[in-house]
Amino acid sequence: MTDILVAASVHDGVAPAAALDLLGGARKLADASHGKVTVAALGVSAAATGQAFVERGADLVLTSTEASFDAAPGEVGVIALEAAWKISNASIVLC
Repeated sequence: MTDILVAASVHDGVAPAAALDLLGGARKLADASHGKVTVAALGVSAAATGQAFVERGADLVLTSTEASFDAAPGEVGVIALEAAWKISNASIVLC
């Protein structure tokens, strides 16, 4: 079983095309191994993207909408991604 975490940096409430592409590949790999796909949607407006990720194959969408993403996205993103990885128990992380 291969569980996969897809990281998505969200801006303006839109699911990024690159993350949606990664999600499609992750879904195929997870299906082949009876695994699950989790998306970590990161950004102030990330909550608006959950449905789009589910419609494209995510089993679970975790969001982090900290206001500090605007000031220090790299630092906050690493912390949020680590937390999502721990929750998802993924063996593969796609960014």
